[in-house]
Amino acid sequence: MPVRTAEAKAGERKLPEFTSDYYVIAVYGIPARLNRKDIESELRRAAFLQLDGKKTIKAAHIDVLMSDNGLARIMYLFPRSLRITGHSQIEFMAQVESLYVAQFFSPQVMYFQGKLEL
Repeated sequence: MPVRTAEAKAGERKLPEFTSDYYVIAVYGIPARLNRKDIESELRRAAFLQLDGKKTIKAAHIDVLMSDNGLARIMYLFPRSLRITGHSQIEFMAQVESLYVAQFFSPQVMYFQGKLEL
């Protein structure tokens, strides 16, 4: 829900639908040409979640959508079977060509409108 709310506020269109079987991390505004046929496997090799600085988890699926302005939106889908609520810190790391992305998350503070949203 927080991702959908942010997308709506940003005026995003053509939003992909995902089942509740996945945690989704969306990265917007990637200035790259990502329309190669092997792009999903390339992106999957260079992206992961790291739980409490130990266990790493690869994405189950990756969706790439190119916008009209030439920027890409990448959606990294991780299986909800991970049970990340018991971890104190989660780090997302990804590489897209020469761009590196890293973000820390703390599940204890991931509340949206009073409800835990993971």
